[in-house]
Amino acid sequence: MAETYQLGPEAAAAAKAAAVAASSSSAPPSSVAPASPRSDPTAALRNQLLERLHAGQSVAELDLSTADLSGMDLTGAVLAGAQLPGANLRGACLARADLSGAQLAGADLTGARLDGARIDHANLHGAVLDGASCVAASLVGASFSGASCQQVDFGRSNLRAVQWAGARLGHVSFREARLTRSSLVGVDLSTADLTGAQQED
Repeated sequence: MAETYQLGPEAAAAAKAAAVAASSSSAPPSSVAPASPRSDPTAALRNQLLERLHAGQSVAELDLSTADLSGMDLTGAVLAGAQLPGANLRGACLARADLSGAQLAGADLTGARLDGARIDHANLHGAVLDGASCVAASLVGASFSGASCQQVDFGRSNLRAVQWAGARLGHVSFREARLTRSSLVGVDLSTADLTGAQQED
């Protein structure tokens, strides 16, 4: 049975508003036309994403590359296989979201909340996660090659078989994290907190 995810309150409210707007008649003419999702590409894309999530539809076919999703509440959202290369997710809340297999190469996740998220086998090559919180998340087989993970909290996360080649891990926390079979050769861990981390099977 598929696991059910629930959007955060902000995301759910935005999705409902988008659905109402789509079904309502056009607004009466005005001398000054208000900004609308139709004229604002960023708002339109956000609404389209929220509508699909609210309807339980896959977003894998939705092109979200370089999209501005900064600050969005996507708590529990199912974004498996999402195409998000170069996307702006600064400060976004992705707690308990499903990002397994997502394409996040070059994405900006600075300060994002990814606690409890499922990010298995995701591509985060060259992504920026500085200051992000990724506690108790599952990132099995993910690639962080060339990524910037300064001051990221990976505490209690499953980081089995993760690729870290060229990643910047300044002051990162791996407290009680599982790092078995992770490729950390040549990575500077001099400022990392490895307290209680499991590094061998």
